Amino acid sequence: MALPPGSTAAAELSGITWTGGSSYLAVGDNGAQAIWTMSVALDSSTGRITSATVTGSIAASLGTDSEGIAYRSTTNSVFVSDEVASSIT
Repeated sequence: MALPPGSTAAAELSGITWTGGSSYLAVGDNGAQAIWTMSVALDSSTGRITSATVTGSIAASLGTDSEGIAYRSTTNSVFVSDEVASSIT
């Protein structure tokens, strides 16, 4: 089935990490084998999210229930936790 134009197939996002500026990475707990790239705008006075857009994806070998994601800038590494497998990749 083809996705509608502009669709990313990102769903059930459960973890998000900041990578700098307005860039973030997210994972979903729906078994998707992808890390989603996002652009998030914040209100500078309140810190509230004013807009968030999934901009793309990075193919990744993940478990079936990704719950958390962390970015380590010093090594440009990403760690993803899986709830079902009780693991970190």
